[in-house]
Amino acid sequence: MSGDDRVTYQLLRGRLEAEQGLDVCRFHEWLVDSAGGSVLGELSYLVESHTVKSADDAEHLVTRMKQGAKAVDDTIANLRLGLADGRVSSAEKVRRVVEQLDAELAKPVASWSMTTPAWGEQYPVQHRELAATVREAIEPSIVRLRDFLRDEVLPEARTDQEGLVALPDGDACYRASIVHHVGLAIPPEELHQLGLAEIARTDKELAELGKKVLGTADLRATIAML
Repeated sequence: MSGDDRVTYQLLRGRLEAEQGLDVCRFHEWLVDSAGGSVLGELSYLVESHTVKSADDAEHLVTRMKQGAKAVDDTIANLRLGLADGRVSSAEKVRRVVEQLDAELAKPVASWSMTTPAWGEQYPVQHRELAATVREAIEPSIVRLRDFLRDEVLPEARTDQEGLVALPDGDACYRASIVHHVGLAIPPEELHQLGLAEIARTDKELAELGKKVLGTADLRATIAML
């Protein structure tokens, strides 16, 4: 193995090991996200990202979307497992997702992004089939998800500690997340101190720059001038 190949191998292996290390976090059993990582967002993105250049392509997408309701129900089942083991997201995150789902469910299904693909007019038969799948299977599953989050998860959601440390195996998850995002097995305390030191350094530099350029006396005055 050449030097370049050895470096590539080490980088790839390190990345895969870091990904595997996140298994301890069991994100699928508790993480509730109002951003693109939500199951609703993933289904919408599937419709947007699936390449459709023929009727067969559109039919393949419809086939994939017919598994959408199962994906939602699997999400509910996984979250229920986490709930039983004391793994649950923060109340604010759950509240935001419930609010997001309420807003989406208040709209006509025909206006959902997953029922209005760019290719709809070109392949009307598949478009009608997609719309029926969303209306008859996916929308009811989203209702089930909303009700589950509102009635079962939200009452148990965390209100005191939002960080990973509040979860079972939270310390191990935090350490695994450091390796995944930073690429080094830095102890949490050391990483925290590094962050504080960087904040102090940049605050000092900003204050000095403000004094030089704006004539301000300190950091607070500099920020107020921006």
